[in-house]
Amino acid sequence: MKEWFKKAFKAVIEDMDADESVIEQYFAEDYRQYVDGHELDYQGFIKHMKAQKAALQSVSVEFKHLIAEDDKIASIHFIHAIKKDCGIVEGQVNAVYQVRDGKIILCNELTQISSGEKADHDLGHRQ
Repeated sequence: MKEWFKKAFKAVIEDMDADESVIEQYFAEDYRQYVDGHELDYQGFIKHMKAQKAALQSVSVEFKHLIAEDDKIASIHFIHAIKKDCGIVEGQVNAVYQVRDGKIILCNELTQISSGEKADHDLGHRQ
């Protein structure tokens, strides 16, 4: 399940050309994401991905810890993003995910931006 999860991140997060057809391969229609006090449903997550891709020219994810057990995945990962204006955004994400029938149905996440402009601190939930 760890390799599948990394593949999902590469396809949905790192691929700047990923659209809804890619997202639906990995995320369930009843998906919920709780991030930094904000809640996103599936459509909100799609808007979030579009907003990120509109603001960024690239993003990479480095997994520090990745634990999979039963239907849960826990991850501590670092993001490094380059904005379209060439600014840099970096941060750490601590999250627990739940998978059902081969799709992510839940994400409970805390994001800490360590470098970047104050206006970029909403990148974990921007829509």
